[in-house]
Amino acid sequence: MATAECGRQVTLNDKKLTDVYGVSKTDAKFTCYCHHFTPEGKHVVSNNLTIDDAKKCNGVMYANKSACIGNFFGVSSLSLTCKAQRGTHKMCRDTMCPYVAAGQKCPYSIAADAS
Repeated sequence: MATAECGRQVTLNDKKLTDVYGVSKTDAKFTCYCHHFTPEGKHVVSNNLTIDDAKKCNGVMYANKSACIGNFFGVSSLSLTCKAQRGTHKMCRDTMCPYVAAGQKCPYSIAADAS
C-alpha cells in the first residue's frame, strides 16, 4: 500500500541523475517522484532495479532550501524531501520511473502535462 508522502530525505549526488531531471540551481525540468527511489535512497532505473525495489509512495521529492551544492558546471548535489504532491507535475518517463521503464503505466504520476 502506498503512502501519500513519507517525509524521507534523499540526496541526488550523481551528475547523471541531476541531468536526467534537468536540475538547475533554481528548479528542475522534470518531476522527481519518491517512487523513483528504493527505500534506501537508490535510484531504481539508473541502478537497473525493478518495480519491486521501488518505494511505494505517492510523494514528490522537493528540494530543501539552500540544498543545492553547485559548481561552475551546474548542480552536483541536491538534498530532497518527500512531500505531498502540489499542483500539476510532469508525467513519468522511462529514464526516471521504474513502472514506465518496465512498459507499464505509472500508478503515481497524476499529471495532465505529458511533456
